[in-house]
Formats: sequence, structure tokens, C-alpha cells
Amino acid sequence: MPKNLRLWKISPGRGGKYWKDWLMNGYCILYGWPEKSYFNETNMNLLKKYSDPMSFLKKTGYRGGLKNDWRYQLKNFVWDVKEGETVFAYKRGTFVGHGKFGNYYNDDNGNHLRKIKWNELSPPLSLKGTDVIKILSQPCTIKNIDDYRDEIRYLLQKRGLDNILNCT
Repeated sequence: MPKNLRLWKISPGRGGKYWKDWLMNGYCILYGWPEKSYFNETNMNLLKKYSDPMSFLKKTGYRGGLKNDWRYQLKNFVWDVKEGETVFAYKRGTFVGHGKFGNYYNDDNGNHLRKIKWNELSPPLSLKGTDVIKILSQPCTIKNIDDYRDEIRYLLQKRGLDNILNCT
């Protein structure tokens, strides 16, 4: 796998409740947050409104630190993720699917989306007893998991799915 392509985890809603919708429709979504004070700054195509991620973070009042801050996650989703990078859908201690990130776009409801051709993992890939599960149990919709590439590769190899990372 080329070094510049990273691995990501994304959660399809709390408890994975939107997984079947994502699988069927070929996308992933960071949903709108109308209750947040900065919603008016985030409910549009961020690539068109902001020249770079730093201007977005500054304008919306991000002060750094908390990685589960929605603004930081939006920055990752819009600017840091690259098309073709591998993503795993995370649901309750398992990876339920994998795919490649496609292009970013925004819908009329203020949702931030990326196209993904998902491949379901059936049965789901259990992460029980792994180091990666420790960081994935923290509240965060999207997270870079490159540091756990070897552990994920090992789990996939045990299931005969090592081609998931080898063909990226």
C-alpha cells in the first residue's frame, strides 16, 4: 500500500444505526448539527466557503485540543481524507464494512457526505482484545487509524481478508 494512503475509521451514527443505509446508498455522512452554535458556518460545502482547513477552524471558533470536537472531525472529513483511502465502518466493537473514500459533497440538509462503495464484512470483524478498540471506543465519528495498520492487517489475515489492505 502506498505510504501516502491512510486508513480511517468512521461510525455510521450512534451504535452504527445508519450502517444499512450507508451500505445500500454508497456513502458516508457526517450529519448536520443544527443545535450547535456554529451550525451556520458548517451547513454548506466547506470546500467552496473556506480556502483551507485553518480558516474554517478559526472562523468557527475551534481552539484545539479535543479530538472529538465536531469541527475537528469536519476538518478531517473534508480536507484530510483523500479519495482512494481505505475506510472501515465501525459498529459496537467491530468493523462491519470497508471501502474507499470517494469525493466530498454537501446536501441540502447541511450534511457532509463522501461517496463510498462499501463492502460488507459478514460476519463483522471483531476488535475485541485489540489495541485499536481502545481508541475506537472514545466518542469520535471519524478517526485516522494508521497507527494500528499492522494489528488490523493481522486481524484481516486471520479471516483470509488480507487483500483488503494489499490492493489499496
